[in-house]
Amino acid sequence: MLFLGKNDVEAAGLRMAEVVQIVAATLEDKSAGRVELPPKLGLSPRPGAVLHAMPARAGDALGMKWIASFPENRARGLAPTAGIIVLNDATTGVPKAVLDADWITTMRTGAVAGIAARMLARPNAAAVAILGPGRVGAAALEALRLTLPGLRSVRAWAPRAETARRFADEHGADAAATAEEAVRGADVIVSTAPWPGGPPGVEPAWIRPGAFACSLDYDATFTPAAAAAFDVRVADDVPQMDLARAKGSFAGWPRFSELCTARRKDPDQRILCAALGLAIFDIAVATRIVELASDRRSGRNIE
Repeated sequence: MLFLGKNDVEAAGLRMAEVVQIVAATLEDKSAGRVELPPKLGLSPRPGAVLHAMPARAGDALGMKWIASFPENRARGLAPTAGIIVLNDATTGVPKAVLDADWITTMRTGAVAGIAARMLARPNAAAVAILGPGRVGAAALEALRLTLPGLRSVRAWAPRAETARRFADEHGADAAATAEEAVRGADVIVSTAPWPGGPPGVEPAWIRPGAFACSLDYDATFTPAAAAAFDVRVADDVPQMDLARAKGSFAGWPRFSELCTARRKDPDQRILCAALGLAIFDIAVATRIVELASDRRSGRNIE
C-alpha cells in the first residue's frame, strides 16, 4: 500500500490546469450517471466540530475521504481541518493508497469555482470578488484565471483588513475596505469564509444584474435574502444540500437545482452556485496524484 504525506502529494507535480480538467470530466460523469455519491456521513464529537466520511466512485476511481473540521484548532495553533483519502482497487476492493487530503481538498474546491464560472458566468466576465480570501480563495482565483479569459480585476475582502491586503499583495488583487465595495460591480463573486463563521453579510442590493456567485462556504456569507435574489440557484449535489438543510444549514434559503444541467439563458440573470464539496472530485484527483507519485517513486510502500 502506498502512503503519500502532505509533502508527497504537493510534490507529485499536479497543476491547477489538470485539476480543472479532472474535476470537469468528473462533473460530466455525474451528469451522465456514471458515479456513485452517497451523502456525507458525519459525527459531531463536540460543539462546532464535525468529522465526515465521504465515500465515492467515479469510473474506476474508488475510495473515501475521512476529514475533520475542528474550528477551535486555530486557537491551539493547529489547522482547523485535517483528513486522509483512502483509494481502493476497483477490481478487488483492496486498499491501495492513503493520501493526505489537505492539498487535494483545497485544489479541487478552487477548481469547482472555476468550472462553475466557465459554465454560468457571462462570457465577458472581467471583475472578480473574493470574500474571505485564504488558501481556498487563492485556489479559486487560480482556477478562475484559467477559465475566464476576460478576467481583468480582482477585489478581495476579509473581516481583517490585514488578511485582505496580504492576499492582494500575493495574488495580484486589490484589497476592498468593505464586503460591499468588493461585491458591487463584480461579475463573479466567490465566497470562501470559514464555516461555521459569523453572521452572513452579503445583501441583495449589492449584486449586479448578470453576476455569477459561487459559495464555497455553505451559508457563511450569503444571507437568505441574498440567495433568494438570484434568478437561478444551483448546487453541485442537491441531495447533499438537502441533507445539510436537515442538519440546520441553509435555513431560509430557497430550493436549488443541479449544477451539471444548468446553463445561462439571459445575460442579466443572476446565478448562484452552492458548491458543497463532493468526494467524487477528491477521489478523481487523488487517483491522478497516485499515478504521478508512482512514476516518481515517491511516498512509502508498506506491505
